[in-house]
Amino acid sequence: MIKETAALPMLEERALEHDRVANQDWDTNLHTRDFFFDILEWELRRIRRSRNDASICLVDIDNLRAINELYGHAAGDEVLKQLADIVLHCVRETDIAARVGGEEFGVFLPDTPFEGALEVAERIRKEVAAREFVLHDAQSLRLTVSVGVAAADYEELLNDAATLYRIAETRLYIAKHSGRNQVSQDAILNLH
Repeated sequence: MIKETAALPMLEERALEHDRVANQDWDTNLHTRDFFFDILEWELRRIRRSRNDASICLVDIDNLRAINELYGHAAGDEVLKQLADIVLHCVRETDIAARVGGEEFGVFLPDTPFEGALEVAERIRKEVAAREFVLHDAQSLRLTVSVGVAAADYEELLNDAATLYRIAETRLYIAKHSGRNQVSQDAILNLH
């Protein structure tokens, strides 16, 4: 019986480590897309009852393909890691940052109204634009990001993860197609 009791904490520790690794993006050490959506859905259900605010930001690196072509994929990976560090620096401990696509990062901001999310998005955008990204071969470059923002809106019933994400993603595309290096809060009509 003593052996089983001693083994239990070790098994729990291994299970927790397995969960952490399964929910962590290897390149950036941020959460994975699946974890982001699971948490987003769970949090939206929780705050639906309390009617607290919640917002998300989608951050996308402008022209990462050109960086990969000019400097190689190792440089692109280094840019992703450094961008992840910037995102983490710009958000609170209670916010959830994840890599949700190749060059796209998602940030869930609980208890944050739309205006607060715009401030976070702009802080990330400015910090990226001001940063000199140092690559593995000591070269450096500057880059920008485009950001789309969306907030849960209980009056309009925009409070499920898929809808919230789709709004932020549409705004992200608006930012990219209207010049990049900006935060989009444009009104979106007829979103289906």
